[in-house]
Amino acid sequence: MTIADVTGSRPAGSTRRGLLFASAAAAGLARPVLAQSGDPIKVGIVFPKTGTFAQLGEGAANAAVLTLDMAGGRILGRPAQTIWLDEPNPQSAQQNMQKLIDEEKVTAVLGGASGATALALSALARRAKMPLITISGAAVLTGKDCNRYTFRSNAPAPVAVSAITPAMLERGKRWYFLITDYAYGHDVYNAFKAGLDAAGGTQVGYDRMPLGTTDFSAFILKIRQARPDVVATALSGNELPTFLKQYAEFGMRNGAPVVSPIITDTDIVAAGPQASGLYGKVWHHADPNNSAEDRAFTEAYRRKHGVPPHSNALLAAFSMRLLLAAIQQAGATSPEAIVRGLEAVRLQDGDFPLYFREWDHQLMRRFLVVRVRNQVTDPWDALEIVKQAPTSPEGLNDLYGTQASSECRIGDL
Repeated sequence: MTIADVTGSRPAGSTRRGLLFASAAAAGLARPVLAQSGDPIKVGIVFPKTGTFAQLGEGAANAAVLTLDMAGGRILGRPAQTIWLDEPNPQSAQQNMQKLIDEEKVTAVLGGASGATALALSALARRAKMPLITISGAAVLTGKDCNRYTFRSNAPAPVAVSAITPAMLERGKRWYFLITDYAYGHDVYNAFKAGLDAAGGTQVGYDRMPLGTTDFSAFILKIRQARPDVVATALSGNELPTFLKQYAEFGMRNGAPVVSPIITDTDIVAAGPQASGLYGKVWHHADPNNSAEDRAFTEAYRRKHGVPPHSNALLAAFSMRLLLAAIQQAGATSPEAIVRGLEAVRLQDGDFPLYFREWDHQLMRRFLVVRVRNQVTDPWDALEIVKQAPTSPEGLNDLYGTQASSECRIGDL
């Protein structure tokens, strides 16, 4: 799929006309005029079609399209269209986003699965003044490299690490680090190491490896010799299931648990019966606390694609859901109106609010800690929830950090 056209009647997040006008006025925008016809409004998608994160990218793109479809496939009364281009590497992804801006005249872009690519897309978003919602977990996107046109729906590495570290420390304080050598991996290591040091723990091993590694045997032999309590990694995409299979082949499945702070379901499904470990997750399709809207989306996705949506698919769905609501609230599709709309819109996610924090554009949402079941009969039901953080909306700022502790200076439009 490279282009998906969908049509319908009612966009997501729509409200009564009076509330729409009031919201636009409060945001300092012109009174909206709801167009009923004209050229399609286009939303660009830049997610991987090949490589380490291909399954993640396909699920995310499918979720964005389905969300628009379920919303009626129209934005401000006009037909809406998505256009999906590849994210093979930072340079090519940036070129594809530029193509979407120059040739397709998109109003916004969803994209950036890996940290390095998301940073490249974010830099272009700033230069081109194009709203971008990324699903990358690289901390700098809402830290020192934040900008007014970039929003992030994933949890940054320090948040995920903070949520999962207490469960890791219960297993012991001797940790081995196996870190992918790119921006997100470095964030994960720094956050994990800080938590271990604060608890008086010991680093018993540390290896860096290039993104796309397929042979982990040398690392696993070193891990077995070090006899750690926990193996702390930043693995995801194709790398995590490959590692878990080799880890089990070396007889380590029931040894030190493998930990990665943010994974998605396809990582575990691909590992099959050799999966094991303790993980962080931004969303889970079988979470009993999911909202009615999430449950409806899960069933629609399962009917269309034969499997439930993985967590990164839901990040893309959240991104599209918030984008549609922001445009509807603003009543306009100019970049400035969309940015202000994304900063102002609030949706409900069960008992929690769902929104982008205005001063750093971080999506505020609860986080899950999960583990692989001892006995797995359905690979899509291999994970069970250990805990949720925070337990109430009041704890969101404690988990995600305050403005006083942030390097983000969001800048002007």
